[in-house]
Amino acid sequence: MNRQDIYDMVRDHLMNQGKRSEAPRNDVGFSCAYRGNDGAMCAVGCLIADEFYSSELEGSNIHCANVHRAVAKSLGVDESEVPEKFLYDLQNIHDNTDEESWPYALYDFAVFEGLRP
Repeated sequence: MNRQDIYDMVRDHLMNQGKRSEAPRNDVGFSCAYRGNDGAMCAVGCLIADEFYSSELEGSNIHCANVHRAVAKSLGVDESEVPEKFLYDLQNIHDNTDEESWPYALYDFAVFEGLRP
């Protein structure tokens, strides 16, 4: 799976879902989650197949070995082929951009990365 394929999958998922994936976190209220309590999935969460997902992934980012491994297994690629910074940047759009601005942020991201928006 190449970067365009990953981008298309994440973009389509986020645009169809239309909301952040969040779950309650201790005393801090809600925070972004790979799998939200309502079945929502974040930008990286949508790339993790159910059989490789574990609640232990929550609270870790793509740079953590367990998340990185789950993504690699889900995509059917070697761990060295997982584009960490690319996925981190997509996750950042999900986590830190208002949902109404996702189309613009995703478009800008695609152009910056040399992809088809």
